[in-house]
Amino acid sequence: MKFNVTETYRKISHAERINLIYRHLVLKITMRKLQKDCQLNYNSIRNIIDTYRKTGRTNKKNYKTVLL
Repeated sequence: MKFNVTETYRKISHAERINLIYRHLVLKITMRKLQKDCQLNYNSIRNIIDTYRKTGRTNKKNYKTVLL
């Protein structure tokens, strides 16, 4: 099985992240189909969706937990 993987690094914008999450969770498009359509690495898509499920955030900033 051969998959298209982008050779060069490119930053995934905030709008692209939201679009990937919407298409996967709402429209039920598989990650493999998203990979082919968007020409992104499968693991990148998987990490974006997993991070959204765990934190509820779509951006990539690291937030420190503040204990009050």
